[in-house]
Amino acid sequence: MEEYTCEFERLVMICDLRENEDQTIVRYLEWLNDPIRNVVELQHYTTLDEVCSPTHKVEQQKKAKLKKELPKPPQRAYPFNKKSLSHTPKPTNTPTSSSLPKPNTSKPPLNPFEKRTNAKVSDT
Repeated sequence: MEEYTCEFERLVMICDLRENEDQTIVRYLEWLNDPIRNVVELQHYTTLDEVCSPTHKVEQQKKAKLKKELPKPPQRAYPFNKKSLSHTPKPTNTPTSSSLPKPNTSKPPLNPFEKRTNAKVSDT
């Protein structure tokens, strides 16, 4: 918000805006984020400085609230204790190379980029 306020004031000076204070306040409020603007508009103000101060406070409150609301990673609940990890049964049926099925090696795989010799060629 401080950057927005500084930029707004800089542009007001560069553009040499000569309007009443109320119009400048409306122009300032117009581009605020809706949640911040909604809170600031509930306040009583008569000058731009009176609008800028609560704007900064609301932004700081929203940032602080957001930090508090960030989800914490879930705690892992293990259904066992450390003693149960010390004795882990080993699997008895471990597949061996002789028990695994052998791949079909009778035909080599076709290369899609290779020219096929058995394909029928039609004369057109």
